Amino acid sequence: MAGRTRRRRAVAVRAFFRALFALILRIFFRRIEVSGAERVPRHGAVIFVVNHPSGLIDPAFLLCLAPRRVSLLAKAPLFRMPVIGFFCRAFQAIPVHRRQDASSDPSQNRETFDTGTFRSAALLYFGEPFAVDAVALAPGEEPPAGPVRELTARIEQALTAVTLQAEQAEAHALVDRAQRIVSAQDEAPASPPSLADEFVLRRRLLTGYDVVRAQWPERFAALATRIDRYEAALSAAGLDPRQLAPGRFTLGRVAGYVGKVALLLVLLLPAALVGVAVHYPAYRAVGFVATGLAKGAEDALASIKVLAAMLLFPVTWIGVAAAVSLWQGTEAAVLAFAVAPLTAYAALVFFERLDRIIGGARALSLFVFRRWAFLRLLAERHAIREEIVQLGRAVETS
Repeated sequence: MAGRTRRRRAVAVRAFFRALFALILRIFFRRIEVSGAERVPRHGAVIFVVNHPSGLIDPAFLLCLAPRRVSLLAKAPLFRMPVIGFFCRAFQAIPVHRRQDASSDPSQNRETFDTGTFRSAALLYFGEPFAVDAVALAPGEEPPAGPVRELTARIEQALTAVTLQAEQAEAHALVDRAQRIVSAQDEAPASPPSLADEFVLRRRLLTGYDVVRAQWPERFAALATRIDRYEAALSAAGLDPRQLAPGRFTLGRVAGYVGKVALLLVLLLPAALVGVAVHYPAYRAVGFVATGLAKGAEDALASIKVLAAMLLFPVTWIGVAAAVSLWQGTEAAVLAFAVAPLTAYAALVFFERLDRIIGGARALSLFVFRRWAFLRLLAERHAIREEIVQLGRAVETS
């Protein structure tokens, strides 16, 4: 009976925090898409090998968006940390004991994966799955090096197929700018391209990057310089390549957009102002704390920001409720505690929309009052895109 009670409690805790993390992800990221979920087998054992740049964010995506229940592997020291250890246990993570971790005994991994105690787990895999042949081992025998190296190589190949990889960081920066230029359209699209489509385009650009740089260094250097100058001109004008869409600047479209935006901003403005006044100290503190604790470790920065926000924002709401309680009583305090998070979300939406509106207004102003400058930037974008297309054809035929 006690065991069933603990399991029910664990399921309830997991469900609560899964919903909480899903909400946090929706707040921290403007767009979230899932691609390749249809490849995940519905039955049987599955291992998801993830490109893992962020300690907490990546597991949160898997826990919230995987089409099957997921159990995560976590290094054993995490279970001893005050906050992270609680989440590891709440999500029934599986401890992994590594040689490089202090006070860890790798031999304990045999107990972790004992067939009688290991819980079945489904780990989401967005790429094409591949089968792994079983290797028969005698009790206490270490896995042979050959099959381990072979499996590691297959995992590396599989990750390469679903990640963006380059030898130098500047390759990613240049490809990112080239992707924005190639994706921009003269007519405003009904909806932005999916993240999956953008990923495919970036992979194609990265594939051609090394080839073009090696075979046509002069054209590569000229194109990179041209993109830099174009981006500098856009930055000086405060524009994004996608805002150079003359098709969106018809009288009807502009009037309709202005009307919708004005109504939305007027409705959100009061709540947004309250949200900023209440949450700005916590917002600044999250950045300060995360930067200080991360100590330059970019892979930990996002995770620390999430944990700091999960602590500081609820503390802010409790503080607001306490202040209102002293002023207006308990009922008003309960209402304030419920409304405070909504004002934070209203502020987030308001300033995101305001940023887009300011960019659109700059583009419209350039189109109306400095048409020649607008058309020059548009022509330069067309020329750069055409050069990228021609280089792509050259790569395909080389």
